[in-house]
Amino acid sequence: MAKNRFLKAIAGITAAMILASPVNALGLPGLQLSIEASSLDYYVKTGDFTLFSEEELICNKDYVYYVNGDKKVVIITSSKPITIKNIDGYIDRKTTTSIQVKADVDAYITFSNIYSDVSQWDNMPAFMIETGSKGNVEITLEGNNTLKSGNFYAGLQKSGSGEDIGKLTIKGDGSLTAIGGMCSAGIGGGCGTFARDGSCANIEIKGGNITALGGARAAGIGGGDGYDARDISISGGYVNAVAGSDCKNNIGGGAGKSAINSIGSNGGNLYLFEKTGVDSITVNGNVISASSDNRISAYIEGGSLDKPVKISVGGDTKDYIYDTSSKKWLIVADASAVGAEGLRFNNKNQVLIASAKSTVFGATVVYSLEKDGVYSAARPVGKKEGTYTVWYKIKGDGVYAETQPKSLKVKIGSALTPEVKATATKNSVKLSWGELKGASKYYVYKVVNGKAIKLCETKKSYVNIKSLKSGKTYKYIVRALVNGKLTPLKKADIVTVKTK
Repeated sequence: MAKNRFLKAIAGITAAMILASPVNALGLPGLQLSIEASSLDYYVKTGDFTLFSEEELICNKDYVYYVNGDKKVVIITSSKPITIKNIDGYIDRKTTTSIQVKADVDAYITFSNIYSDVSQWDNMPAFMIETGSKGNVEITLEGNNTLKSGNFYAGLQKSGSGEDIGKLTIKGDGSLTAIGGMCSAGIGGGCGTFARDGSCANIEIKGGNITALGGARAAGIGGGDGYDARDISISGGYVNAVAGSDCKNNIGGGAGKSAINSIGSNGGNLYLFEKTGVDSITVNGNVISASSDNRISAYIEGGSLDKPVKISVGGDTKDYIYDTSSKKWLIVADASAVGAEGLRFNNKNQVLIASAKSTVFGATVVYSLEKDGVYSAARPVGKKEGTYTVWYKIKGDGVYAETQPKSLKVKIGSALTPEVKATATKNSVKLSWGELKGASKYYVYKVVNGKAIKLCETKKSYVNIKSLKSGKTYKYIVRALVNGKLTPLKKADIVTVKTK
């Protein structure tokens, strides 16, 4: 994005300035201000980062850069869209520069593979919006980004909860891991004693793969130790928010304060999926990393039977939905069944299902002869001749989700009636049947307007009927000659077939 428009007269020259006893957002006086590139560039190098913009970035107007020994601070002071990258494109290199946004500035910032780790210093934020700022800050995520603050500051600090507090919006397709210091949230408020205000308000996550790890007694996203949080919503992306020790709220206030239970954009449609003892899970192809003590508290859309959430834990991938009644994540399995074939009336109950299975071991397939009837794991039986509709589904049992019923048809034929199958081509039909014990030959009939018209006789168990019209429907019935008597003609034994 940088256009690198150096003036030839000053190409390669580095300017340096010293400000007389300035005070930055950290309250550190007497810091040097260094500028490592011309202010006429479309990019500037500041400490460990390069700032890119479509517009010219002017020092002391659009940004300020401070150095105090090993501590380096970049402060965004204007609303020009800025992309921040690790200097010289080193994606995985840890840097020790703090990024801050001046109070009441509407900022538009893109993180592009940055890694700010200032955890070696207390009272040092990796990223901070000045406390109580009324400005709206929009962060877009590209690539993989990490913010790790020192003690008493949130990984991505946004503290203050006044009625006119500005909004923080996080979006994009990249990832962000925000790690708070002692008593500080992963994203939100820090320790009030040192960070002035540990409360948090007005955050929306619209996209990205977010991991927010709170320090001791602080929320994953929300308040620092003993501070409230409000108006935190998630309308997109994947969020893993893990509270620190002695805090029960992954999203909400710090220790001793309330959680925020309704965080989805549509009235609370995101639900907590928790796992321990794993280093990561994968949700719909997105990897969500665990905290240092192998905990995951991911907030995920609940899914549906038609579109479940695919979650992989330790290489074991299953489909899930969230059941609001039981307040549990349930495994979604699919059932399949095969109907019994060749059944003949014998005046006894006959099992109608030959086999059935579930796509997930442990799920139970249940059956009923009525769609809205009582379902049982016992396979249904039929006694009378005729066609039965068997309904089947996965049983809901608190571990597996109840699925919508599916059906198949099973026929119990007459005791002495051939069970005929028909297959068609464009101009022919093949009828085939199982041989009946004692049958000496078979009579094939064409059914027209309810009347059976004899076509042929055969001793074989099949017949080919040719010279038919394409795309037309035909009906047939087959009778067997057993001990000199023909089996009866029954409407239930008519087969219907359409040529192609």
